[in-house]
Amino acid sequence: MFAPSYKIVEKRATELDTSFLHQDNAPVHQAGRTTDYLCEVGVKLLGQPPYSPDLAPRDCAFSSCEETKGRKFF
Repeated sequence: MFAPSYKIVEKRATELDTSFLHQDNAPVHQAGRTTDYLCEVGVKLLGQPPYSPDLAPRDCAFSSCEETKGRKFF
């Protein structure tokens, strides 16, 4: 029903020389078979440190929201 146009797929494939995959530290992402396969097909892996506040700014930005959660202001 919604078949992709092969011309679009071919154009996009030639525009991108390399694919990147940003993955977290989930066990399935760190599995040897997964990383080996992605390297074989030419995907560059972007790892993530176990914990970094720089990569999770949401935690810092919304910490005050957690403190006020459940309070009534009106």
